[in-house]
Amino acid sequence: MKKSEVLKQAGKAVKPVKAGPKVAPVEKVKVKPFTDFTADLITKGGTWEELVSKGTAEADSRGLTGKFNESYIKAVIKWRSTRNPINLGKLKVTDKGIL
Repeated sequence: MKKSEVLKQAGKAVKPVKAGPKVAPVEKVKVKPFTDFTADLITKGGTWEELVSKGTAEADSRGLTGKFNESYIKAVIKWRSTRNPINLGKLKVTDKGIL
């Protein structure tokens, strides 16, 4: 015997199962990859202090744990110059920054 038949024989009413409230689907927000952010930061240029502070703030907002410093930026420039070139235009990498 089914459970519903047993309940009917016992004199208890069988309650239909109700579906829960409808929940709106969560909209996915596309976030630009951190490498693209870094490439944009490099192409805009600035002093090392400015670049590091902007990069650190963005990394913190994304919950990244790695260090964002001058050597990281130089490593990205070196890697990109051999694999996927960044067009720096008139900007040049100097001791003071990318100016």
